[in-house]
Amino acid sequence: MTGGEIIFDGLILKHKSGKWILADKKEEVNADEIGGCTEIPIIDFEKKLIEWC
Repeated sequence: MTGGEIIFDGLILKHKSGKWILADKKEEVNADEIGGCTEIPIIDFEKKLIEWC
């Protein structure tokens, strides 16, 4: 990100689905739902996107 603003303070983890997520705690790697309007955003490094509601 540019501009120097913090938009998330947490962990970058690989979810059990194989997708990268932003998480508050390690246990979220096993969450049933991620992305969309859940509290667990998905990171797509190839497209340089964060899927967030």
